[in-house]
Amino acid sequence: MNVRENLRFGMPKHAVAETIGAAARALQVEEHLARMPRELSGGERQRVALARAILSDPLALLLDEPLVHLDPTLRGRARETLQELRRTFEGPMLYVTHDHAEAMAMGDKLGVLVEGRLEDYGPPQRVYDRPANLRVARAFGDPPMSLIPESGRVLGIRPEYVRVGTEGELRGEVERYDAIGADAYLRVRTPRGIVTARIASTPAYTPGESVALEFPSEGVIAFDAATGDRIDG
Repeated sequence: MNVRENLRFGMPKHAVAETIGAAARALQVEEHLARMPRELSGGERQRVALARAILSDPLALLLDEPLVHLDPTLRGRARETLQELRRTFEGPMLYVTHDHAEAMAMGDKLGVLVEGRLEDYGPPQRVYDRPANLRVARAFGDPPMSLIPESGRVLGIRPEYVRVGTEGELRGEVERYDAIGADAYLRVRTPRGIVTARIASTPAYTPGESVALEFPSEGVIAFDAATGDRIDG
C-alpha cells in the first residue's frame, strides 16, 4: 500500500476522506501520499506512522520516541502538532522520550524511569526543581544537577542557580566552557566535585582559570546521603 492507502487503512468507517489530507499536511507528508513505504526516509516513515495513529481514532495514544528520526526543523513542527493533539485528544496519551526538554514540554505529568524503575512522577516542573531522589537528580536534566557532599547530606543544585564570580563559598578551576548563544555552560572542578553553571556567554572563561562559586539557598535541594531520598523542609 502507498502512503494514502496506509493512512486510510487505519481510519474508522465513519471518518471522512478529507481528514487524510489534514493529517498529512500537519505532519509534512502530503507530497508523499502516492509513494510506497520503501521510497520514504526513516523520518518520513515516522511521520506517516504518527499520522496513521492519529487517524485511527484511538482510545489511547502510546507514542514511543515519535520524533527521534526527524531533523530539528521538522521535529519542532511535529512537536507543535502533538501539543495541539494533546490539548484536543480526550483519551490518555503516553509519550516516551529520552529528550528532557521534550518531556518537559509535552507532559502534564512526567515520570522518570531509571534502569526500568519508576523513580519519580509528578508535574514536570516539580520533578525538575525538586527530584524525588539522587537517582532522578543524576538522570533528569541536561546537564543534570550538580551534587555536592556535605556531612550526611548531598546538596543538589541546577546549573542556572550557580553564581560565578571572584568570591564565593567554593573555589574551583574551570575545566570546560561551552557557549550556546547568549548563554554558556561552565564546568568547574572543585575539591568537592564537578559543578556546572549556566551563565551569560560573556565574558568567556578559559580552562585552568580560577573561579569562585555561590549557591543561593532557594536553588539548593538536600538529599539523604544514605538513602538518596530528598529531604523536605
